[in-house]
Amino acid sequence: MRLYIKQRFFRIMDRYDVYDKNNNVVYIIKRETYKISATFNLFDAHTNKLLFTIYRKFFSLAPTYYICQDDFIHSEITKGFLFFDNNVKLNSIQGRYKITGDLWGIGFKIYQGNNFLGSIKKLVFNFKEIYVLSFDDESTAPLFTALIIAIDNCIYNK
Repeated sequence: MRLYIKQRFFRIMDRYDVYDKNNNVVYIIKRETYKISATFNLFDAHTNKLLFTIYRKFFSLAPTYYICQDDFIHSEITKGFLFFDNNVKLNSIQGRYKITGDLWGIGFKIYQGNNFLGSIKKLVFNFKEIYVLSFDDESTAPLFTALIIAIDNCIYNK
C-alpha cells in the first residue's frame, strides 16, 4: 500500500492531507494552534473520527512525541540526541519499532525487530512537503501516518 502525505503550501496553520494511490483523501491531520507544545489530530477523512492525537513532550532532552488514542498513550517516539542522527525509536502497544533515517533525513525505513515493514520518503524540490509512505500491512496505516508527523516535527521543526 502507498499513501501520500501532503502539507498545504499556503497555510496559516499546519494541515496535512493524506491521499491513497487514486488521489482520494483518506486522512486529514490538523495542528491545534492554541497549545504550548506541537499538537496534531489525525482524522479519518470519511467518518471525521479522531484516530490519534500526536503531541510533543513539553520538557525532554531528546525530541519526544506521544501518539494518543482515546486519551491513552498508544506510542512514544524519540529521536536521537545528535544533530545528524536521524534514527527514531517507536515504542507502541503493538511492539517496538526502529526507524532508520538517511544522513539528510529524507528517507526512512521502518523495522520491527529484523522485519522490514515499510519506508518513508520525503520528496524534495516541491513547493509543498510531500511524504510517500510505502508498507504492506493496511492496519498500520493510521499509526505510520501519525509517525510521519512526529518525524517531520522532530527533524525539521526543532
